[in-house]
Amino acid sequence: MNRKQSPSEDPDLEALRRCRQGERRAFAEIVDRHKNGVFRLVFRWLGHKERAEELAQEVFLKAYRELERFRGDAKFSTWLYQ
Repeated sequence: MNRKQSPSEDPDLEALRRCRQGERRAFAEIVDRHKNGVFRLVFRWLGHKERAEELAQEVFLKAYRELERFRGDAKFSTWLYQ
């Protein structure tokens, strides 16, 4: 059974709501929550620390630019990692 989570159930959704209202710190919270996982995934692919750090940063830049495309059909982390 798929159902959308409420912001009270998922801290990313609350941060996204605030981010869409222009609160810059809200996206920093999302980055803080996911940066280690994104880095580990990219590092496993590349095997090069500096390049993995650069690519992880690019992931978050792209996510920020495309926040309006996130519809909430899945968890934010699922959307981020695709």
